[in-house]
Amino acid sequence: MGIYLANHKDDTLWLVKRKLLDEPDYNAVPEERQSAIVLEVINEMTDEVDRHIQLGHYYQSKGEPVKATEEYKVAYKLSPDEKRPASIL
Repeated sequence: MGIYLANHKDDTLWLVKRKLLDEPDYNAVPEERQSAIVLEVINEMTDEVDRHIQLGHYYQSKGEPVKATEEYKVAYKLSPDEKRPASIL
């Protein structure tokens, strides 16, 4: 696991799964705790643009389009020449 993690520091799916496995009962992690873990992982991302895009995706999945749009706009402002944030907006 260590080698994969060293080469994929911002793989949110992997990091979330890893943190869920650290919970006392992996199969019974409450929704609120799962959401907290996802936000924790996203906020630890090293790439600012990716971080804000992922936050936008998170808020969108939670039915919060205003917060999602705010995060996508931050990503765009950080890197206006990059296609990822522009394609989302």
